[in-house]
Amino acid sequence: MSIRKNAISILAFLIILVVTGCGKKDPDKEPLFIIDNDTISLGKAKECVFDSSMAVSQIGTAAARRLTLAQTELQTLDTADYSSVVKDLAERLSLETGEDWKAYPSRCLFLSGKALHKKADSLLYPQAVFASVDSLIKANVRFITKKSPVPVTVKDTALNNDSINIANDTRAFSKLLSSVLILPDRIAAIVNEFILTETISVDSMAGVADMIKGLLADRTSQPVKKRTKVVRQKRANSKMALKYRSQNSIKDSINKHIPNLKALYKKQLKTNESISGQIWVNFVVTPDGRVASAAITKSSINNPAFLNSFQNYIKEIRFKKIPGNIGDMRFNFPFEFTPG
Repeated sequence: MSIRKNAISILAFLIILVVTGCGKKDPDKEPLFIIDNDTISLGKAKECVFDSSMAVSQIGTAAARRLTLAQTELQTLDTADYSSVVKDLAERLSLETGEDWKAYPSRCLFLSGKALHKKADSLLYPQAVFASVDSLIKANVRFITKKSPVPVTVKDTALNNDSINIANDTRAFSKLLSSVLILPDRIAAIVNEFILTETISVDSMAGVADMIKGLLADRTSQPVKKRTKVVRQKRANSKMALKYRSQNSIKDSINKHIPNLKALYKKQLKTNESISGQIWVNFVVTPDGRVASAAITKSSINNPAFLNSFQNYIKEIRFKKIPGNIGDMRFNFPFEFTPG
């Protein structure tokens, strides 16, 4: 009888364990916030943020900001398929970080970064940008969990300037990206590069509803909008080369030679004080970093002696090496010379 009772007790205990185990909730299915009638779970937020080291409140806040800003960017586009540039960004982020970046977090970053860039361009003051984003989040996002979202505040002293010119100060905009979207500085710099270069190749166009479907929850029941063919945009840079030899890398390589170019310029000023203006050069750079050609495409300086010495010198510039199978890279670069 005693053995039977023990057996029954053990069986009951096991049943309780099984029932309790089955009743455990998956933390990733925990709803965090609602946006555009879509409930975003912790798991979905993690996919968007792609940084498991953050606290849950930070993950929720970062996802809310990126998705909300991305949605405002999509609302300004009747038709735009960013699948190509998103794929490029995902590959670049994977190369730079060693992590396997997917299209979803890359799309969130790119579109939210574009929207933030427009705000920074129109609002001018960093504090106004932060206030605008904060207002946008409060108006469009309803947090479900009790964890308070991290407020949008200017936390970096570099952003406390009276004003910001994002066209001339890319580092300041990277700081905005980093602070608003809660990004590591290196990731923010890469996203910034893609926003500024805007090397987007499009084969087809998709409706706003389709793009939001890709960004947020699955809406397979919605009808797919008709795609419209458009002319492929001509790229200014080699698509693959730009992933390895970035815009900042090109500037750094050229900047090392600016002192010598200024010396050439000052030498010519001794014989002709009126020399000043801008020279546009079309570079063709081989994978090993050598200049295959450097053609002057436009110049407001009309001084053959200076242009000759200038062109001979810039052919000696060496750029960052990239894999040989990528091929040559073409890009235009402006040089400006003024006395003083």
